[in-house]
Amino acid sequence: MEGQAAPDGTPIPCRAMDTIGTRFAQKECKSTKVWEDFDKLMAGNAREQTDKIQRVGSGGATTAGQ
Repeated sequence: MEGQAAPDGTPIPCRAMDTIGTRFAQKECKSTKVWEDFDKLMAGNAREQTDKIQRVGSGGATTAGQ
């Protein structure tokens, strides 16, 4: 699909995605809108996991008053 255009004429970008269990990246081609949504989802997941680790790792709220 790389180098092709969507029905509305916009180019379809491709990315090399890492796949667990193989050393070879897998090429995925999606519309720009889908990639933007994917990036937002991944950024949100990363932020959520970082916050979770920081909350649990700090021990501030869970050990207060002991």
